[in-house]
Amino acid sequence: MRKSIWAAALLLCGGLAFAQGSEQGQKPEEGVGGSSMSGQAAMEPSQDKEGQLLEKARSDLQSDPKEAARSIDKAAAELKKLRTDMRGPARQELSRASQELERLGRDVRSGAVSRPEDADPTFASAENALAAYHQARAKEHWEKRDAQKTGQELEATAHHLELASKHAGLGGKDVAVTTVHDARKLSGDLLEGAGFVPSEVGKGIDDVGKGIERVGKEIKPRQSAARRAPPTR
Repeated sequence: MRKSIWAAALLLCGGLAFAQGSEQGQKPEEGVGGSSMSGQAAMEPSQDKEGQLLEKARSDLQSDPKEAARSIDKAAAELKKLRTDMRGPARQELSRASQELERLGRDVRSGAVSRPEDADPTFASAENALAAYHQARAKEHWEKRDAQKTGQELEATAHHLELASKHAGLGGKDVAVTTVHDARKLSGDLLEGAGFVPSEVGKGIDDVGKGIERVGKEIKPRQSAARRAPPTR
């Protein structure tokens, strides 16, 4: 009899604990403006069409130059599309990067460029331009106090800036490391809906923009094929 009573009590306690846990697990986190975190995740930068094209072009450069050139041309066209609704530094960066990609595509087709490291300055400029684009979009979303979309754009900003720094050989530069870290930190705080001061978010986004500009100035332009060619004997 006592065993039966203890078994029933244990089952009752277990059921109550499970119900309470389920109720807590279904409770969404609230961000600024009441936006819910439930079922939402940061935008995966790897799903970014422009980024995918740049990554594919770089990986195909030695094995399939024609395919690499096609990807470079498509990336240049996508950057031009992004430019249409942008103003200020982001628009300028996208314009410059798309022109550099067009030149790179021609050089790849002619065989003047066949190694990823020779194309990296152009890829770095394109990634930096995409970082500037997403930073500008983050600023637009924050003006509407949309914490979710702001956080997503900042994560994309960090991703592209990290790749720009890598291709340009700036991985250890303080400005690159700090800006990527700050963008990711602010993105995480916004997506989690806690740990940030709303009045300071705008300043944080602007600081990320300044960091992107500084990284852009550190990226050296790609040398022409003629300058890279070894002297003839």
